Amino acid sequence: LSFSETDLRIKPDRLQLHPQADNATSAFAHWLACFEAYIGSATDQPSEAQKLQILYTRSSSDIFPLIRDAPTYAEAMAFLKENYTRPINKLYASHLLSTRQQLPGESWEDFWRALHALMRNSSFGR
Repeated sequence: LSFSETDLRIKPDRLQLHPQADNATSAFAHWLACFEAYIGSATDQPSEAQKLQILYTRSSSDIFPLIRDAPTYAEAMAFLKENYTRPINKLYASHLLSTRQQLPGESWEDFWRALHALMRNSSFGR
């Protein structure tokens, strides 16, 4: 398995975030996208065993014990996704959207982006 010099520059940071952190879902989604792009950039398609080894190296010492007993890459990833992805409470998200007000000093563009992000999680976004 080899990576080009360009691929090494896109190597994702180690996953260090605790699954119960406030921003765990969005931070994990970003980490996962970067990790999958890195795996996909290999010059040779890595085997499942190689993917699992790469996953180990891109996980912190705090996260590694959570996945070390997974026999396959797919099971380790399923475990991470299960622990980092929280279900969205559409009712609460709708409440946040309906009560969100523009903050003092907040630009119109920033306010619009915040509303758009809230709308994606609410019942109005789907």
